Amino acid sequence: MSFWRGKNVFLTGASGIVGSRVLKRLINQDSQITIFTSNPDFGVDISDATKVKVACGTLQDIESIKQAINGQDFDAVLHFAGQSQVGHSEIADTFAVNTVGTLHLMRTLSEINSKASIMLASTAACCNADNIFLNSYAASKYCAEIIERNFAKATGLNSFSLRLGNIYGPGERHNSRLVMSLLTQILKDQKITLRSSLKTQSNLLFVEDAVDAILSLTEYNSTEGNLPENLVLCNTESVSIQRVIDELSTLLALSTEVIDEGVDLPTIKQAVLSPSKFITENLAWQAKRSLNEGLRATIEWYQKEQSRKGKKNESLS
Repeated sequence: MSFWRGKNVFLTGASGIVGSRVLKRLINQDSQITIFTSNPDFGVDISDATKVKVACGTLQDIESIKQAINGQDFDAVLHFAGQSQVGHSEIADTFAVNTVGTLHLMRTLSEINSKASIMLASTAACCNADNIFLNSYAASKYCAEIIERNFAKATGLNSFSLRLGNIYGPGERHNSRLVMSLLTQILKDQKITLRSSLKTQSNLLFVEDAVDAILSLTEYNSTEGNLPENLVLCNTESVSIQRVIDELSTLLALSTEVIDEGVDLPTIKQAVLSPSKFITENLAWQAKRSLNEGLRATIEWYQKEQSRKGKKNESLS
């Protein structure tokens, strides 16, 4: 029997690429799920999911978090919600959601003496080789990790932080991310403009492989506890942007013109580009899907999503 069957789970970030796939997996495993969200568009059909409850609110508003939790304890709290910084005008909002929001969630859980297995995830709580944060999102998520660690030590909450690599796959709605950016550019006019070199290496991890590890880690934390701090979840190998473009072009049966501007990007610490040994050795986790399989699934999802949006627009016109 699955560990997650019948488990009571509090989930944030269900509209994101990872959160939406976790939601789908938990529904299939018959978990009892409370989704805390400000965006009810999960990309997952929950109309027939009788064990899913939606609580609307924002992480900035601690009262809405308290109302959603309503004094009940959960078997697991999976915290994926966050805001990525797009411009300087949104720096304050980024910290309000990612840092203060995490503070509000951890404070609420500590006040009810929660025994849940608590997982905090981020995709860029890392810095470059000179220990300088690459953007406000990374800095805000790093501050969130500090809050998680302090609450765990001070109040005994059973929590851990997980740093995710470059996740791609079904559910991705941000065209600024590598795979989706390349895919949409190819489909638009078969032309790609790169800020970085074709030789640039990217550590890509298919979302379903990430979900496998996330659920295994949260289960382990629930039964064993004492996970290492700041675990890193990414692929064991990186691929060049050239290879990603070639794979996409082949799968789409389209020729692609590439404009390579060749701008050097900041170097991420090598440790961030390798999965934590605890994940690969203690949990014996490894990515199961090849790049070709992952890109194929991404293309199929994207085409279905575009068709769904087209039909929705037609019905509204």
